[in-house]
Amino acid sequence: MPRVPGAILKCIAADTGETQWRQRGFNRGSLILADGHLIVLGEDGRMALVEATPEGYREKARFQALEARCWTPPSLADGKLFVRSEEEIVCLDLTAPNKGR
Repeated sequence: MPRVPGAILKCIAADTGETQWRQRGFNRGSLILADGHLIVLGEDGRMALVEATPEGYREKARFQALEARCWTPPSLADGKLFVRSEEEIVCLDLTAPNKGR
């Protein structure tokens, strides 16, 4: 998917309007805040878990969740994360134990 000019994820200080950090790679994505983290869904279906801090962009995980265009923000309910594209919907169980690690 081509890069969209001006499509930059930014952390902005609410009191001053000053940009704290910026990150490219999500195009016209969306995000939600959960438990001190940003759950970011890029327009191309890539997801990232980012620490919600003004000190810098601190990505903890990234993976390809969907293949088609995604413009709907993720939804989180009872430990389940729902993401959808123009073609599919996925439910990720965030309460399941992490096996093999």
